[in-house]
Amino acid sequence: MIRLSEALARMELKTEITAEHIDEAVRLIKAAMQQSATDPKTGEIDMGIITTGVSATSTEAVKRICDFIRKVKSDFSGQVSLNGIKYHNLYEYLNDKITKGEV
Repeated sequence: MIRLSEALARMELKTEITAEHIDEAVRLIKAAMQQSATDPKTGEIDMGIITTGVSATSTEAVKRICDFIRKVKSDFSGQVSLNGIKYHNLYEYLNDKITKGEV
């Protein structure tokens, strides 16, 4: 914030920082934080995006998909233990469930 305030003063060729420079620096920081922390899916501010790079919405969706895959594995344990899960089959199965709103 200090550096922003100083830069704003320098842009006006001033040697001292004024309250207006500080206010503008605060405004710029808030705007940058809001823009970088806004979840594009929900439009809400999510500070997790800044700290982890992933929104809470995305993290929750990944958890739901992982839980669903675990459920599929346990529901079809006999088939999975014999043949494993083929990526293509799992992908189509998940897409079908997502389309139906089950995942």
